[in-house]
Amino acid sequence: MAVISVCSTKGGVGKTTLVICLADAFARQGGSVVIIDADPNGHVATWRERAGSDCTIDVWAGVTEREMLDQITKAASQYSLVLVDLEGTASQAVTYAIAESDLVLIPSKISGMDLQEVFRTYEVVQRAEKMLRRPIPARSVFTQMSPLSSRVAGHARQEIQAVNIPVLRTEVIQRAAYQAMHFTGATPAHPEGDVKARLEIAGVLSELLEILADKAFFSACSAPSAAHHPHRGSAACRSCRRPRLQSGNSRERGGRQVSIRPRTQTGICPEQDCSPKV
Repeated sequence: MAVISVCSTKGGVGKTTLVICLADAFARQGGSVVIIDADPNGHVATWRERAGSDCTIDVWAGVTEREMLDQITKAASQYSLVLVDLEGTASQAVTYAIAESDLVLIPSKISGMDLQEVFRTYEVVQRAEKMLRRPIPARSVFTQMSPLSSRVAGHARQEIQAVNIPVLRTEVIQRAAYQAMHFTGATPAHPEGDVKARLEIAGVLSELLEILADKAFFSACSAPSAAHHPHRGSAACRSCRRPRLQSGNSRERGGRQVSIRPRTQTGICPEQDCSPKV
């Protein structure tokens, strides 16, 4: 089972919204997923109460610093994917979660102050790596972006990559759909969700699973064109050309079996309404 911690030493970067969207997208592909809500604000638990009966996400709310290690270990033994939503500060709970993670995702806006928090969060990851003597993959992702292309975004990407912090190719645009989901409970992955937002979340999820799985774990249905698809070298759905996953694959990490596949379906495309061509 795979554990992804989503954290930032600064709040207000869309961390909780991203966690919920990723979890629902993965669940609607047929994977079992739990969100460990370790943010004292408890927004994930509030959202879960409003989500419809078709939502299959489990939420473990109110997880404290003392419970963090045991809860992550327990969740990793029961679910295909564990997403940990951490408070927007540097705390011991954040360090514990990072130490138990297979991947750390650092959301950020593109302001100078927000980029500084990316650096600080990445330093926490590096300290955990030294303590555990093992690499912990980390990625930054730009959130709440303007729908218009901006030179500032390019400068921000260059500044982060200059200190060897990888940045996801997919950017999350500031959309009304992300705000509305906290009132309606319907994420972009919902059948009636915003299509553009759905594609963004599918892109982020695909990149994360690609990092966890390595390209060898993807279903070799066809090779996507680099000119038409950002995920070069990965297998893709024959219909919409997005990377798709094959169930039943896993790998070992630190004595724990790490599976990053939805367990009930095979050849699943992130775009749920895509009908593969025969």
